[in-house]
Amino acid sequence: MNVLEMQANTLAATKNCELLQITLDRRLMELAQEKYQVEQLEKTRADPQDSYKVLAELLEKTPKDVANELTKEDGLLAKILDLEKTTQEK
Repeated sequence: MNVLEMQANTLAATKNCELLQITLDRRLMELAQEKYQVEQLEKTRADPQDSYKVLAELLEKTPKDVANELTKEDGLLAKILDLEKTTQEK
């Protein structure tokens, strides 16, 4: 094998490594996106169960306490409306 063949082989191997790195980067990005989507689905699935528990607790309180809890900025009503927005976006 002469020097020119070695240089050509080295150039081809370098190009191959670059293509593999691009493929790896793309697949890692896809994996990260899928992981995020799974986490969001798990969160969405867990939230309604938690909301029902909180709602059951609220039903045991007085109407004034219920109104205060529902209208809080991060209260149950806000969470339910956020879930509806999330569901509609998907």
